[in-house]
Amino acid sequence: DLNVNQAAALCGFSKPALTRRLVQFNTSIIEILTDLRMNDAKDKLTKSFLSISEIAISLGYSDATAFSRAFKKYNGQSPSSYRRENKAGATK
Repeated sequence: DLNVNQAAALCGFSKPALTRRLVQFNTSIIEILTDLRMNDAKDKLTKSFLSISEIAISLGYSDATAFSRAFKKYNGQSPSSYRRENKAGATK
């Protein structure tokens, strides 16, 4: 549940200072946090037997619907479809 202010503090910057620095790289802290969250989601979808709801909650989403909407917007497919196409050697 890392937020923008926490991320800035971890980097040793204020939120505005971090924002200014990231503009130089054509990105934002929100984009970076979203990338990290979606990579974690992909990992959990392919390497665990957690339900979509459990994954959603573990990533800080309010429910599976909110997670599914965000995942589809970011990845172009639903979490269930992604799991079906990419699941290999999942463990608990």
